[in-house]
Amino acid sequence: METKGTAACETCSKNVTYYKSAYIGRQKRFCSRRCYSKVSAQNFGTRFTGRKHTAQTIQKIKDAWNTKKHPSWKGDKASYQTIHIWVRRHKGAPQGCEHCGHDEPDRVYEWANISGRYLRDLNDYKRVCQKCHRAHYDNAIRKVSKGHFVQ
Repeated sequence: METKGTAACETCSKNVTYYKSAYIGRQKRFCSRRCYSKVSAQNFGTRFTGRKHTAQTIQKIKDAWNTKKHPSWKGDKASYQTIHIWVRRHKGAPQGCEHCGHDEPDRVYEWANISGRYLRDLNDYKRVCQKCHRAHYDNAIRKVSKGHFVQ
């Protein structure tokens, strides 16, 4: 009884010698890892191709990710960066400075927190240029943290 056989590689058609026990489950279909990786890279992510979510399922997914029920939701304990991303998403990119009045397109504009408390309140943010943000609002944050903030 012969225990070895030959077959063609699925990528390059080179003859591959294999043990028949390995061929039962089609384990030996390629001559090398390089040929295998070519095929696996082409098929990456195709197992869900053609499956579409219904409109109702899409809405359920959106609701689950956009509510306070989400397991990663931190509420008022969200980080400085997360809250600034939230403000930018809701108010858009700032254009112009409400502090000094500049609206030149070559300047960098940011959202500055007015109270220094970093709550999820869109009215607590002001459009300022980077220079005004560093000069006025960063100092306000330091004063609030020391407990003697007066506006």
